Amino acid sequence: MRNAFLVDGYEPEVAIARSIIGRAETIVARSAVEAGAPIELAYALSVLVANGLDEAAAQALGARGFEGFSQGFTVGELCGTADFPGPDWTALARQIGSAFDEAACETFLAKVEARDAASEKATA
Repeated sequence: MRNAFLVDGYEPEVAIARSIIGRAETIVARSAVEAGAPIELAYALSVLVANGLDEAAAQALGARGFEGFSQGFTVGELCGTADFPGPDWTALARQIGSAFDEAACETFLAKVEARDAASEKATA
């Protein structure tokens, strides 16, 4: 049964999870920058944490029978990651005297993810 009460166009549980994940991503990004991390590292950390929270939220909501999540979808798959309220990367980069280069950040993130995947294979 579909919920008649939507929040920002989403089912309430999706809207809440989306809000928490986006807020956490912003907190991680800001904290990393304030701790002295370069913008590429802050970006990678925020994305990795957001992905982990997305999976955790989907598992918790799916285990409780929420529609969509019980079918194995994640928050990002149900609402699209472009809709997540995320960090203002340009402002964060400016704060540390840098420019935000999304392509460079994505390249750095891909290297981190590849390293993680290789590490997981080695320990399996």
